Amino acid sequence: MKRVLQTFLFQLTCILIFGSLYWIIKDDFSLNLENEKKNDLRILDCFFTSVTIQAGVGYSILNPNTNRAVIILMIQQLIMVFSNILMLYLFSMHLISLRGK
Repeated sequence: MKRVLQTFLFQLTCILIFGSLYWIIKDDFSLNLENEKKNDLRILDCFFTSVTIQAGVGYSILNPNTNRAVIILMIQQLIMVFSNILMLYLFSMHLISLRGK
């Protein structure tokens, strides 16, 4: 149970950090909505994008307009993928060690 809580806190921390980063560099993004203007970007849009990336959904209403924005999005995606792979590995190793007892 401890590892599950650690994983949850790590994922939540990533969401908060990257959502904040997206808000800080909000001028590097535009909204992917037909009726909205670039200026209408809200902090909620930044955190929504961060949650969907961290969850592996991949849906985003933000379009990156600069290389910096693309790189930061890619970093979050890679962190999500590698952390999920690591957690699956650790959980499977734990299950294997339980079978041996």
